[in-house]
Amino acid sequence: MVSSISRRKLLLRTVQISVGGALASAVAATAGAAECVDLKAMDAGEQSTRTELHWAAMTPNPQQPCSKCGFFMATSADCGQCMIFNGPTTPSGHCDSWAAKS
Repeated sequence: MVSSISRRKLLLRTVQISVGGALASAVAATAGAAECVDLKAMDAGEQSTRTELHWAAMTPNPQQPCSKCGFFMATSADCGQCMIFNGPTTPSGHCDSWAAKS
């Protein structure tokens, strides 16, 4: 007996696979950020500065990641130092003090 799949089921599976792949990429990026920046290990002052500047490990604006900021210095492929925070940050991060590299 031959089993056939309907067009609707095929499209549904395609969407499910695409969404699953996007979620897996986001989880992998977040895991990389967690290795670089450990908020729990920071003192209250460092955490407060990041909160006040709305720091995020993943930029909401793809044109303004930490890696393109003048205050960012790369230390490895997955991590860098921010002169504003005086501590680690991810190349894909972002905060309100972002300024383009000159």
